[in-house]
Amino acid sequence: MKTTLLYLFLGLSICLNAQSSAEDLFESGNTKKADGDYKNAISDYNKAIELNPKYSDAYINRGVAKNALGHYEDAISDYNTAIELDSKDSKAYYNRGNAKSDMKEYQEAIVDYYKAILLDPEDTKAYCNMGLIKYTLGEYQFAIKDFSLAIDIDPECTIAFYNRGLSYFKAGDTKSACPDLLKAKELGYEDAADIIKKYCK
Repeated sequence: MKTTLLYLFLGLSICLNAQSSAEDLFESGNTKKADGDYKNAISDYNKAIELNPKYSDAYINRGVAKNALGHYEDAISDYNTAIELDSKDSKAYYNRGNAKSDMKEYQEAIVDYYKAILLDPEDTKAYCNMGLIKYTLGEYQFAIKDFSLAIDIDPECTIAFYNRGLSYFKAGDTKSACPDLLKAKELGYEDAADIIKKYCK
């Protein structure tokens, strides 16, 4: 009986140590990713996944690092794995949408952003990125709606005000564009200043 309990305790200790090490490697990878050291971040995420093959957040963040290096298909593969492990994680859909957008697969990206929003209705970044795609496609009124939804969630969403202002300009509505750009500048988005100076008298 004592021997059996000893084996159980040792087995539990090994599992806990592996879990702790995987989390430490994950955090190390996050620090490197934040510093722009994507290759070494990926190395840390690889090791974390080796220790815990079901570590969905490690797949997501490894995908983000790969995406930053332009390895879009590899990033999508990581997001797919994360979704298989946890289909309710909005971050996986959001980041897969980013990779597809970078590959100019805009309609597929929009589908992923919608999925992210269904799981996390407060995700202003997903609304903004959908708006940017629609802006790129010349669908300015639809872009305005997406940026407006982001602003409804976060009334200080600087980038949403700026991009909605640009969308209003493209749609020929200068009267609505200038207040948005002024608000973006007020919130600290200095890139709005030149456009305000040129168009908002």
